[in-house]
Order: sequence, then structure tokens, then C-alpha cells
Amino acid sequence: MVLQYPHRALVAPRVRATVEYLLEAFEQDSSLHVPLAELRTFAA
Repeated sequence: MVLQYPHRALVAPRVRATVEYLLEAFEQDSSLHVPLAELRTFAA
């Protein structure tokens, strides 16, 4: 997933809160953690 938003100084508080929430939620979900060695199989 890629989140793209303007420079940090221009981010609306609700966008910052949403991004922080998603980062915390994804960090706690161990099924989303992929070892670096496995990602190398997808490199071009």
C-alpha cells in the first residue's frame, strides 16, 4: 500500500491521524509482516 500526501507541513490533522492509525494497525497484524528474503523473489 502506498499513501501519498503533500509535504508534512501541509497535511491536514485528520489525514495525519488516519495515517498514524493505519501504520499502528498494520504493525500489529503479523500476517502482513513479510521477511526481506521473501521480498527478493519479487525484485526485477
